[in-house]
Amino acid sequence: ADAAGVTTLAVAPTFAIGQRAFLIPSVGGHVMWECLPLITDAALAAIAAVGGVRCLAISHPHFYAAMVAWSDALGGVPIYVHEADRAWLPRPSPHLRLWAGERLALSADVELIHLPGHFDGGAGLWWRAGARGGGALFPGDAVQVAMDRRHATFMYSYPNAIPMRPAAVRGLRARLAPLAFDDVLGFSPGREILGGGKAAVEASFARYLAAIAEPAAAAG
Repeated sequence: ADAAGVTTLAVAPTFAIGQRAFLIPSVGGHVMWECLPLITDAALAAIAAVGGVRCLAISHPHFYAAMVAWSDALGGVPIYVHEADRAWLPRPSPHLRLWAGERLALSADVELIHLPGHFDGGAGLWWRAGARGGGALFPGDAVQVAMDRRHATFMYSYPNAIPMRPAAVRGLRARLAPLAFDDVLGFSPGREILGGGKAAVEASFARYLAAIAEPAAAAG
């Protein structure tokens, strides 16, 4: 399938949490961002049709289950996971590349961004140009595109409906502030903001922090 000019892979009917994977062109070859729980001949053929991938990069542990199998099926390509989520790795692999710090350049035009809050090692991918020329952010669900596709939200636990702490949300805001992006493509089909993405995310930070703020005490 195609999402805003980006080749995507998904399982139909929906399986697991309905995630999709993106094949992002970059200098030196495609990056496969996120991971499906199932490997099929059709998916491998689609990847081969774009010239293969040179590495996998994963946002957080909900997508780790099949990543080693995917790497093996693709010829042993590296798998980039933030080292803060080491404890969540399901099994060892010589292809795992644990990265540290706040940013990791995979090429001149694609970077991984540390986005903790939902998980300590949560990550996003920033494609400097994007498919449409204005830059694109792929934030996993550290930044969750809302159903109206005009806002985003931030949760510590989605299945348990536990909101993210204000300090963590402010941390995400600071990490994304230097990045330019028009589009935001979430982990599941339809969760995307196309055009005005940076302004929408910034407005969503402000809206969220205002909504969870304690009201000022009345003057005595």
